[in-house]
Amino acid sequence: MNRGDWDSSSNIYDMFEFIKDFISERQQRLIACEFARLIWDELPEIGKDALIIAERYAIDEIKLNECEKAQVKLQSLLSDDDHAHVFSPVLWCLEESTDSYPVYYTAALAASNIIELTNLNVCDILREKVQPFSKH
Repeated sequence: MNRGDWDSSSNIYDMFEFIKDFISERQQRLIACEFARLIWDELPEIGKDALIIAERYAIDEIKLNECEKAQVKLQSLLSDDDHAHVFSPVLWCLEESTDSYPVYYTAALAASNIIELTNLNVCDILREKVQPFSKH
């Protein structure tokens, strides 16, 4: 991806895949949490608690098992339809990084859920947060 592609991209997955080498997994996870915070007012208390757990995990204040417990609680409240639920972006923030679901991908999934739930332009938000072409 070149600068022109980055500046005009509307594909959040491509953008996260591109920046995965420019920012740490911690930063990727924190960005996912920031996206989930965009729906803070719509989250019931259990969702807010889970998002706080995800944020604390991102900064190494708690262990992964706390995220797993929060995931189980949220998943028990989900319906079986294919649409994004208000808990969906939070669940992706809680997800363990694996080969199948690396952090950059789960962050993109959280962002995608935010698009579906709010129609916000998360690509512009990501461009404001990460500037891979700026000189450090």
